[in-house]
Amino acid sequence: MSIEEKRNWIVNDIRTYCSSHNGELIDLGNFLSKKFNIQDYKTSSACAKFTEEVLFNHPDGYKEFALPIDILEKIDFTDIDFEGFKASGYDFSKLHNVNIDVEKVYNKDLSNSNLSGVDLFGDFSEVDLANVDISNATIEESKLKLILMRKKLMDELSRLEDGMHITLQYNPMLIDYILFKYEDKGTYKEFALPKKYLKKIDFSNVDFKDFKASEYDFTELYGVKINPQTIYKKDLFASKLNGVEFIGPFKDVRIQSTDFTGSVGAQINPNELCYINTYAKHLKRVGRKVIRQIPIGLYGCKFNGVTFTDEFRSTKLSRTEKLSEVTGMYIDDIKESIIYRAFDIKDSDFTGSVGAIIHADSIYAGTGLKRCVLKDATIEGDIFKYYGFDIEGVDFRGAKVLLPDTFTNRLYGYDEYEKMILINPDKVKEGMSDCKFEGVYFTRPIKKDIHNSDFTGSKNAIINLKDLEPSFYEGTNFTDAKVIGLDGEYMVISEDGRPTNKLDSMIDEILGLEHQNVLIGKQELESARAKLIEINRRKVQEKISELLRLVESTEKLGVDPKNLYCSIPIGKEELLVQIDDHYEINRNFVEYLRFLNLSMIDFDNVKVSGIDFRGSAARINPQTVYKKDLSNSIFDASNIKFFDDFTGVNIEGADFTECEVDPKEKIK
Repeated sequence: MSIEEKRNWIVNDIRTYCSSHNGELIDLGNFLSKKFNIQDYKTSSACAKFTEEVLFNHPDGYKEFALPIDILEKIDFTDIDFEGFKASGYDFSKLHNVNIDVEKVYNKDLSNSNLSGVDLFGDFSEVDLANVDISNATIEESKLKLILMRKKLMDELSRLEDGMHITLQYNPMLIDYILFKYEDKGTYKEFALPKKYLKKIDFSNVDFKDFKASEYDFTELYGVKINPQTIYKKDLFASKLNGVEFIGPFKDVRIQSTDFTGSVGAQINPNELCYINTYAKHLKRVGRKVIRQIPIGLYGCKFNGVTFTDEFRSTKLSRTEKLSEVTGMYIDDIKESIIYRAFDIKDSDFTGSVGAIIHADSIYAGTGLKRCVLKDATIEGDIFKYYGFDIEGVDFRGAKVLLPDTFTNRLYGYDEYEKMILINPDKVKEGMSDCKFEGVYFTRPIKKDIHNSDFTGSKNAIINLKDLEPSFYEGTNFTDAKVIGLDGEYMVISEDGRPTNKLDSMIDEILGLEHQNVLIGKQELESARAKLIEINRRKVQEKISELLRLVESTEKLGVDPKNLYCSIPIGKEELLVQIDDHYEINRNFVEYLRFLNLSMIDFDNVKVSGIDFRGSAARINPQTVYKKDLSNSIFDASNIKFFDDFTGVNIEGADFTECEVDPKEKIK
């Protein structure tokens, strides 16, 4: 039997019963238990569930009556629960013994209903009472006066068109009494009216002292003015501040996960914000002393519209007993610690902010720049000078950088260093995935996870796909990067940012071809190939000339120029020249191998005797070079550390001083 069939059966039985019991109210639970033989109906969960099923429908997350009004008028509702009932617009005046917990009805909405004869109880805060007839309702006497005042205000606001606002003309104490409810023994206040009415009020003359603003969304409210010093606990955690005007300072205010978009007047000295209640992070140990960072939490914020009145600075904090009081945390071994203030800015968005100058050494090492949007922010200094920061998910587009005129900047020799952020991928903590690298200059080849990253607008991004798992570059846009393919050839980047074979595409360009399947002669193809190789060789020579000028500068400064080694990528066809039955290194490059990155070139059948390979990262297999001849060559650890068989190899005059192996012990 379906529920509809059961209801029809029950309705007919109730009508029959009432015809012989004139005026007697029906206890629906008892009636159903007898009809369906359910024992102990008062405590039976099965009976209660069945009663609920018979009495109500449950469309779209709320419940409404399923029985006709003539049957409802005959039921005693004393034990019926109205939680989740859609009460707005309903006339309860013909029902008997209805008890309603007002905060449990659907959406806390009693508007436009007739509550005559209903016993109302519970917390009336945020309950919609607009246009409600409560003249004959039963309400706790101590609440009645306040409820009637809030109802009168809601009645007036309900008649106001959207987009219009009224200014409350009561005295400030009465406004506070009507608009807010006080919690935790009066220590803080929250709004007592539904938001649909709050957005029609002009709050310009409303005091938000002691208001619990954390996790509150001020969007759509009009005229709100907040002094951060007077809100509850100075806490704006996870609040959305659209439309708010700030009329006070942010000293010791908590603003983690705070959205300032659409607010005005927020002037923040980041060095005065409150600390995160956590242990200080150990960075390193110097002798008996531990260097630590204590973070000020700015994580997850959107700073659109914020003006920062001071720079983000790393400041050494006092090593006194008062430190734990200032930071709100316990710091063990405090006398042996050097403690600095830092800023946890992960997940923050600086777009639309003004004056955000963040010193690199002030960034909290525990979280780095993870998932930051740095547009309109300025990073001062080298972000990898001290720590291995996490930069996963960072959007560098529109960021600025201030680097002092030091050797480090001149070392990399680009004219626009004041506009670009330096990143050494070797020092990056974790990966580099999901980043937007516009405005970034890479100081070393990239061997990290870069999936879903975008290199458009970056400089000097050198990526050898052999160094990466395929999943590490899935979805990556390589525009403006220098990519070496799995076959060791350079790649060019297509319009969609994906790498394609450079040699094939450039030969097509030289030949003036539009399609790969055009038939061409072997002689034309070889001519184009030779022309391409010569073009690439000239480019490498130009880069070597640039590095030689930098070497001269570094030597004048008394600095070791080894940071420049292994920095120019080169392909096998550009490096080698075929001589009869073997290959030799192009004579134009022999003296400058230390500047070339030879890590992906195999030296099978290549004459390597008499060559200095130090700094080049060339990987030499003694068994496959031309005539197994290493005589009079110079090697370092990177050249032969993967190969250990020197059987039959000529090592006369070879220098292995900087290597990890002793070839004499490896000869079999």
